[in-house]
Amino acid sequence: MKAEYSEGQFKELDISGNPLEWIAFALAVSQHGVFIPCEQIADLPEKCVSIAEIQVRHTIGKKIKFELVEGQTIVISGDPAFLTKLSETINNLASDPDNRRHIHIDYQGEEHFIDQTSICTVLSRD
Repeated sequence: MKAEYSEGQFKELDISGNPLEWIAFALAVSQHGVFIPCEQIADLPEKCVSIAEIQVRHTIGKKIKFELVEGQTIVISGDPAFLTKLSETINNLASDPDNRRHIHIDYQGEEHFIDQTSICTVLSRD
């Protein structure tokens, strides 16, 4: 997995991986306390940070939030039921027969399971 956080005009997190990495990532998202190491990305543009690791934290009753903590760590937190939905979405990306290359994980209103304060996130398949 590779991940980078951009703090340009729009704050955005980009996570990329091959199908096998996404399958493993999907399994990890449903587990509390998991640390997912990320390959460091060299030569990023200004205002971009290579992410060293992604942590998963279950927080009962909370919507999913992607947030940057401690400079190079992303925390994905949320209710286990919502994280299971996210895991299913990620698994679909990994095994999509239509060869879909990326999905956006963004806040889409109060009825959605992503928190309003979550970083806009793009999940890309290599």
